[in-house]
Amino acid sequence: MELDIAFHLACDLMVEHVGEGLFKWDNSKSTMGQALVTPAGDKILYLSRPLTLANDEDLIRDVILHEIAHILTWEQDDEDIHGPIWLAKFKQLEGSGNIEYDANDVPWKWELHCPQCGNFLKGWYRKPKVCDGAMYACTHLDCGKEGLTLKQVR
Repeated sequence: MELDIAFHLACDLMVEHVGEGLFKWDNSKSTMGQALVTPAGDKILYLSRPLTLANDEDLIRDVILHEIAHILTWEQDDEDIHGPIWLAKFKQLEGSGNIEYDANDVPWKWELHCPQCGNFLKGWYRKPKVCDGAMYACTHLDCGKEGLTLKQVR
């Protein structure tokens, strides 16, 4: 979904259901959305920029409604964040509940491949702090090459 369309959708739904609040992007590769109510009472809805780009409008709308339900039930549903109070609110907001996405839609920034056979071994979104390709050996069939190298792919 295009970011500007997602931004306007999130803001419109926040105004419609919450009345006021903030919208922010984050760069999460594993969490589509997040809701936060600060001690001061600020209501903040976060969406993942990369996962929004990798998914369609129906899914993003459901994620936004999912997070708005958290904002609206924050104080009543403290113990069970996806409990009956939250679920009732989510259904009232007409969320479909079909929030399934593949975080693999976001490509790795760093990858470890075997230079001999090309086998992919591992990927990271951020440069790993401790990764020495020398400690890896290829697991592909009979290759077994040792001393692999880490490279930035995007």
